[in-house]
Amino acid sequence: MTAGLYIHIPFCRSKCPYCHFYSTTETGWTARFIDALDREMGACRRRFRAFDTIYIGGGTPSLLTGADIESILGAARRHFLIAGDAETTVEVNPADADGAWFSKLRALGVNRIHLGAQSFSPAALRFLGRRHTVLDVHEAATLIRRAGFENFGLDLIWGLPGQSLADWRRELDAALSLEPAHLSVYRLSAEPGTPFRRRLRRGEFSLPGEASSLELFLTADDSLGRAGFLHYEVSSYARRPEFVSRHNSKYWRHIPYLGLGPSAHSFQDGQRWWNRRNLDEYVTALEEGRLPVAGRETLGRDELRLETLFLGLRTAAGVDLSSFHRRFGEDLRETRKDILDGLIADALLILEGDRLKPTVRGMATADRIATLL
Repeated sequence: MTAGLYIHIPFCRSKCPYCHFYSTTETGWTARFIDALDREMGACRRRFRAFDTIYIGGGTPSLLTGADIESILGAARRHFLIAGDAETTVEVNPADADGAWFSKLRALGVNRIHLGAQSFSPAALRFLGRRHTVLDVHEAATLIRRAGFENFGLDLIWGLPGQSLADWRRELDAALSLEPAHLSVYRLSAEPGTPFRRRLRRGEFSLPGEASSLELFLTADDSLGRAGFLHYEVSSYARRPEFVSRHNSKYWRHIPYLGLGPSAHSFQDGQRWWNRRNLDEYVTALEEGRLPVAGRETLGRDELRLETLFLGLRTAAGVDLSSFHRRFGEDLRETRKDILDGLIADALLILEGDRLKPTVRGMATADRIATLL
């Protein structure tokens, strides 16, 4: 199984109040950061040799110039074996859309763009602290298509305070009108350490409860399903099978991946490690000839078993019980028969041959189901 390469770009023009991913507004570090990435690639080339997916995320990769992206991809191809048909994704903020920049990326071999639309409501964009407008999203989509990208996706956030089913349907219809190849549909959360979490605790707003959240989740599945989209993972929809994210699928299947950049995570041979969550510390470590690793863990049988269930039941493909038996020496149809029978009777799981698959309602509660098994 060929590994995936994730590159975290830590720069943002401004920080969205709900975002818990690491970023900094100090874009003056760009040149030293790109040099540090090159050094990190060189240090990792013996452990990871080849990749068939590259995902440049952040942060805001679209703050980089086309020449910056060229330097990063050039370094990756110099240090590693990159498959000729590698899925190569770059995340974009709609406010940064530029036709010449998209054309440059296309010429560099980027073949997948993910646009952080988040919402088609001006009021929602203001609440989320986004720096783009609804018009920016439409203009960006036009420029992306004009540059020759067929595989472009949109991010949407649901579960905003007071969001009704009618509001959410309008959001989904607006997204579908742009004819994306992929939709990533994320539930709004107030993560620890974010301004949203502090505002939520002060009672400035409230998020939808469990029943309302389930209705919104099912509405997305219904609306996008009727539009022909495949709901292949809890938050992920593809217009056709070839538009399923090959890179993200590696995370759900325990396929090795290397994460580069501050705060990036990696996984290989049952080990997980992560980089320092600070740009200065990350760059300084590499300039001094040290890896910027902040911590690591070795997953034992029980941790890998739980993650296999947890990740597998988030996907429409579910869990291959024969493979699970070979890997962990356990046949769930025997050891968890009563629990499985109950979950199947409750229409949360279905058993198709050797595959244990979640229903749509089962996807909505996949985390909870995994802990029961």
